[in-house]
Amino acid sequence: MTLARGHGESARKSELSKATWRIKRAKAEERPITSVCPGWMHWSKENGRFEIIEERAAVVRDIFNWAKEGKGKNWIARRLNEQKRPTLKDSSKFWQPSSVYLVLTKKAVFGEFQPHTKVGNIRTPDGPPIQNYYPAIMSKAEFYASQPPRGKKFKSASGSSPASLLTPFSKC
Repeated sequence: MTLARGHGESARKSELSKATWRIKRAKAEERPITSVCPGWMHWSKENGRFEIIEERAAVVRDIFNWAKEGKGKNWIARRLNEQKRPTLKDSSKFWQPSSVYLVLTKKAVFGEFQPHTKVGNIRTPDGPPIQNYYPAIMSKAEFYASQPPRGKKFKSASGSSPASLLTPFSKC
């Protein structure tokens, strides 16, 4: 059986690329794998390291504090928009509950980085997480204090407003 012209070359390039990433992962504690990072920091070419954007890091800390107080992701998103707080992506103008959820589940806040690879079309963890990869903006204890109890989800809203009490009985 013969391969179509270029197919073997493509497979070889793929294997070389995978090998390069394996080498980068092995050296990740010495040197970052990539300059891509969470929205509360940026890669400084000048200093060769990740640097915290304090205005955005303050927003992240507020999100965790509100979650610890029992506020839901909808309430938090609404509050951030009312306060006109900066989002973590320059392309986003408003906070969404889904964005709040992503922040609340991101272990990068205490410096952890989980390399991933694609298996088919599914993004899967590749090896153990790397500790102290990013500069931490809070401790592990603060992160876990803001998480819902095991088996529970982050609240969508906070408190029991009259509207939320009647939701199960309402019809369109």
